[in-house]
Amino acid sequence: MFGARKHNFALVCGLVRDELECLLTLGHLQEERASGLFDGIVLSTWHNEVDNIPGLRQQLERDGVILVESTAPDTDVRGHAWAQHKATLAGLRAIPDGAAVWRGRTDRSAHLLKSFRSIIAAGPEATCRYGAIKPVFRRRVAAMAVLASVPFYATDFAYYGLKEDLMKMVHFDGRYDSLFHGFGAEQRLWTHPFLTAFPELGAFYENIHILGLSTHVIDAVRSEKPLPDALVRLFAFYWVCLHNNIRIVDSRDYDGDIGLHAALGAGNTSGVRCGTGASKPNFTTTLATFNCQEALDQLVTGTLPDTADNRQLQAALKALKRKGVAALPAWSDGLAAELAALRGDNDIPLVTPPVYRTGDGTPFAGGANGHGLRDMLERASGVSDIQADDLALVEDAFKSLRQGADSGTIYGRIGDAILAAGPDDAARRRLAGFFLLRAAERGNHDAAARFGWLVHAGALDKGNRQHAAHWAGIAAYKNVPLAQHVLSLMYRDGWIDDPLGEQADHWQGRARENGFSEAMLETLFSHP
Repeated sequence: MFGARKHNFALVCGLVRDELECLLTLGHLQEERASGLFDGIVLSTWHNEVDNIPGLRQQLERDGVILVESTAPDTDVRGHAWAQHKATLAGLRAIPDGAAVWRGRTDRSAHLLKSFRSIIAAGPEATCRYGAIKPVFRRRVAAMAVLASVPFYATDFAYYGLKEDLMKMVHFDGRYDSLFHGFGAEQRLWTHPFLTAFPELGAFYENIHILGLSTHVIDAVRSEKPLPDALVRLFAFYWVCLHNNIRIVDSRDYDGDIGLHAALGAGNTSGVRCGTGASKPNFTTTLATFNCQEALDQLVTGTLPDTADNRQLQAALKALKRKGVAALPAWSDGLAAELAALRGDNDIPLVTPPVYRTGDGTPFAGGANGHGLRDMLERASGVSDIQADDLALVEDAFKSLRQGADSGTIYGRIGDAILAAGPDDAARRRLAGFFLLRAAERGNHDAAARFGWLVHAGALDKGNRQHAAHWAGIAAYKNVPLAQHVLSLMYRDGWIDDPLGEQADHWQGRARENGFSEAMLETLFSHP
């Protein structure tokens, strides 16, 4: 038994696009809190968002809703993924450790709460272990439905799990925009914990258009074409990970056998819903979906009907149980050719080897991230021509993110290294500032202090003044000497209002007490 109801919190995230629906959602959650289902409610949104609705801020205060306001990311990625993750992360930080959290949206999710209610009342259920494959979460995370044919793709309108497990799902990893093909916001959310735990999966995502893969696999199964053994091993591993870590909420009645053929969309059973529709299939209409926990568990642990494809699946499952992640296939040109053969007449890409080029059209000699990463960084940072050495440095640092390193630490190191390599280069300073700011937003207080120093000293655009004061102030309260010195200068120069004129001396004194001296600045940067 997980524990008492008091461990449950509701977290609502997002813009207030629909005033009526937002108010209805909060009202519904208030009723559930009064019934004892939730111990608290958190609304996580952007600065000034609630002020667009007259009286909402005061109503939240009266109702005891915890309001978390943060700055919306200015980087536009597919599906607004970073905005979703940042709002979720900020909200989770306001919830006590050890709690379980139902995460929904300001719109289009309140009606889903009834499906989760019995699960929330009982608390997150125990994970499973399948032989050598350990669970990734401490407790199962509950999701409405999971796509059987698209690895690590579940619905994201609402989900429920331990705070510590949901924290594993939020991230700001640029690889999903620069490297992986066909990724949506939902896949970023659910895939990240498993890629962190099993980095061997990375090669598949780097080389395969994952949504396209679903269409080609379903088409092949419906045409009774054999699937490559490596692909069956990949799906078997995915389904084992689901069985171990995910609780499917939409549990429909299930009274039949299921196997590889049914799970990948060749039939319609009461346990698995398979999309059908267009005469020319596409990935929006041919997705095999698990919406029954019993069906998924039977697929992984049950006795399957004795067919050729089920024997192939059973062999893959036995290898996974015995060898764990070592049973996963390695990416190779041969496997790429086998997968490409599934494509047939379908015009959706499956294997799309990227060609990376520089701005003048010549092949890029850097690492595997190449063109996509350069485009993303130039768009996000405003630096129009990122040097190859800096791009290679970023690529190398991102490898650490794949191994589960803290993104705030890695982004801080990237910013410092770029700045050290070219302190006199304005474009490099701007790129370094881009990474230092993101490091600050992810809890790196030393990076926050350095970003504040750069902006105040004029090495970065004064348009960053608000960010610099905000993050330097947070780092100062965390007793970072440089940040305290910078905050003192900001007060002195009128960047921050100080009616009594006391704050500049106060923070300079705190900086000196903590060991700050002007000599420290000489070791930071040869300029600003």
